[in-house]
Amino acid sequence: MIYIILLILLLLLSYEYDFLRHSLFMKHWVCIVLLLFIVVAGFRYRLGGDTINYMEWFENVSSFSDWSIDLQDYELGFVFIAVFVKSVGGDFYLLQIIVASIFNIAIFLFFYRNSRSSFFMCLLLYFFLYYYFLCFEVMRESLAVALFLYSSTYLSRSKYIQYYSICFVALLFHYSSLFLLLLPLCRGLKLNRNVICLIFLLLICYTYLNQLFKELIVLFALNPRLSHIVEVYTTVEVYSEAGALNLKGYISQCFVPIMALLFPLWYYKKYINSAHRYEFLIVTMAFTQASIIGIPIFYRFTNYLFPFSLICMSEVLFFLMFRIKQNVNRFFCIVTLILIPYFFFYFMAAYNHKMYGKYHKYYMFYPYHSIFNERTCKEREYIYSIGL
Repeated sequence: MIYIILLILLLLLSYEYDFLRHSLFMKHWVCIVLLLFIVVAGFRYRLGGDTINYMEWFENVSSFSDWSIDLQDYELGFVFIAVFVKSVGGDFYLLQIIVASIFNIAIFLFFYRNSRSSFFMCLLLYFFLYYYFLCFEVMRESLAVALFLYSSTYLSRSKYIQYYSICFVALLFHYSSLFLLLLPLCRGLKLNRNVICLIFLLLICYTYLNQLFKELIVLFALNPRLSHIVEVYTTVEVYSEAGALNLKGYISQCFVPIMALLFPLWYYKKYINSAHRYEFLIVTMAFTQASIIGIPIFYRFTNYLFPFSLICMSEVLFFLMFRIKQNVNRFFCIVTLILIPYFFFYFMAAYNHKMYGKYHKYYMFYPYHSIFNERTCKEREYIYSIGL
C-alpha cells in the first residue's frame, strides 16, 4: 500500500508542478517527498537480499575502541560509517537511515538542479524503476552513486582534477566506482548508426564478451577483498555465465531497457534539439546495458548512469504531452500507458532467471515490512536462504 500511495502522490505532484507549471508550495512538497523516501528505505525490515547480509555482518562490527582495519572486510568508507554507528550505540537501522538519507538527498538535489521543469516526473520514474534496488539492495554502491552525482558537474565542465578526486573517494564505498575513471574517455560518444550497430554487435557476441571479461578481470585483483570479488564474478553462475535469461528475460532485461534509453534520446535530437547535454552518458549506459547479457555484473554500472537517462525521458515525455494537447486526460493517459505495461511485464512476470529462480521480481521489495512490526516474507526469505 505504501508504494501505491507514493506513486499516486508523485503522479499528482508531477501533474501540478511539471505539467501545469505551478510553483506554490513546491519546495514544501519536495521536502515531504524526500522525507517519505528516506523513511520508507530507512525503516524497512529485511527487504533486499543484500540488506539481510548487512544485518548479519553488522552484528560483528566493532566500535572504534576495538576496531582494526581489515582489507578482507567491506570497503573502508562503508565500514567506517558502520563502526561509527556501533560506537554511538546505534543499531543496524540507524545505518539504514544514514545511507538512505545520503543517497536520496543526493538524487533529489541532482534532479532539482538539472531538471526542475520535470522534477517530480524524474522522481516518479526513479521511484518506479530504481528506488527499491538502490535503496534496499546496494547500500554501499548507493553511497558511491551519490558521490558520482555530485562529481558529475565537474565531469560536464571538464574539471577532471575535482572529478577524479571525488571518484577516488567513491572507491572507499564500492569498487564498482572504478568504472567512473573511464567515463571521461566516453565523452565523444553520440547516438548514430555506428553506435547502434556496435550495441547490437554486443548483444549478438555476448559469449565472446563473457570470455574476454573473465580474462581481463583478474588484472584487478589488487588486494584480498578485490581478489574475492574477482573469484565470485568469474565462478558464480549468476554473475559470470552469459545467456542466463529466457526469451522473456532477454526482452525485459536487455532490449526494452536499451530501447527505453535510445528512443527518447533519438526523439530529443530529432525534434527538440540536435544534441542532449547528457548524450554521451546515456549512450554509455546503452552500451553497458547491452553488455549485461555477456557480463551480467555490468548491471552495477547502470546504477551510476540512470539519473541522466531519466532526465531525457522526462523531457521528451512532456514535450510529447504539450505537443499533442495540454490537458489532464492526456497527461494521465500517457503516463499510465507507460507505467502499467512495464509493471506487469517486468515486476509481475515470473522469469527463469538464475538470480531469482521461478519467482516474481517484486518479491524483493513487496510486501513491505518495517521495523515497527518486523514481519518476514517467506518467498523473500527463501530466495535469500538459497543464495539467489
